[in-house]
Formats: sequence, C-alpha cells, structure tokens
Amino acid sequence: MHQDIPNSQFFVFKNNEAVFLPATADYAVSVTATGNGTFSLSFTLTDSAGSPAKVISFNDVPITVASRAQLSLKAPLVSEVLQLDVNGDGNTDFVIKANQLPPTESYIAVLRSLIQSFHLKPALNIDLDVILRAALDALQRGRTTPVQGQLAAFKAKLLAQSGKLLTASQVAVLIEIANKATASFSR
Repeated sequence: MHQDIPNSQFFVFKNNEAVFLPATADYAVSVTATGNGTFSLSFTLTDSAGSPAKVISFNDVPITVASRAQLSLKAPLVSEVLQLDVNGDGNTDFVIKANQLPPTESYIAVLRSLIQSFHLKPALNIDLDVILRAALDALQRGRTTPVQGQLAAFKAKLLAQSGKLLTASQVAVLIEIANKATASFSR
C-alpha cells in the first residue's frame, strides 16, 4: 500500500493494516496471497471533512498461496466487487460483492486447489476430491443438506489422516476453509 495518497491515513497493527481514503478518488487494488486460508479486506472511505462516508468490506475470502485478487474503487462508489483468481492463472474465478460473504463455491474451489497443491498420495487425493465434487454438485442443485454431509465427511477424512498422510497444519487450514464454506451457505 502506498502511503503517498493525498488526504489518506495509513495504520500498521500487529495482525493487519488499515487505511482511510478520500471517497472522491479512484483506486486500483491488487492482492497477492502470502499463504493458504482466508483473508479480509476493508476500506473506510472518508468525506472531505475526514469523516467516514462508506465502508467497503470483503470478509473471509478463501485463498491459496497462488491466489490473486483485483479491486477497482471508482467514484462514485456504487457496486464494488473483488475479482478472485483462485489458482493464479490470470483468470477471474469468482466475483465477490462488497459487504457480502464469498460464494460457497469459492471455498470448495480453494479446497480442491489446495488438495492438488499438497501432492498427496493419489488415493487420498481422489477420495477428498470426490467428496468435494459431490458437495459442489449438491450445491449447484440447491440441496444444502447433502452439502453439509459432504463437508462433514471431508472434515472427518482429514482428521483421520492428520499426522499420517496429511500434516496437522494442512488439516488445520483445510478444516478452517471447510468450516467457512459451511457457514457461507448457512446464512
């Protein structure tokens, strides 16, 4: 983040950073993931008097270390969206609206991408991917109960392999994202 934006304020905290931006200018924001999991991005736009005029938030966005995201903030700010490229191939995979949770499909796509990136034994890779594809299929048919069941089965399979074919840290990040997937369609 450049700190040379006129009439802006930039703050660095232990676990995050914050910026106040004038609501009258245009901004291009690029996000490059530094790890696997989720991130949140919020902007508080101020009016000419420096008072908060609008808050734009993107919360619990699922990512892999390869993920990229783009956001254009153009005055007047009416409908902001974050373009998420899950696997860093340069193509937008999901469009996330400001002040709304990401779509459940984005969590499942990130889970599938992470499973592939971990270079697991083929049998485990296939087992986990089959579960996630079944969850995605049920979700696309609008059937949330099977999605919940598939995600529960996914988490159980992860826990059974923790310390064996999966590291504890791999299991932790996968379960974190699976839990947020479940929460995203339970809203």
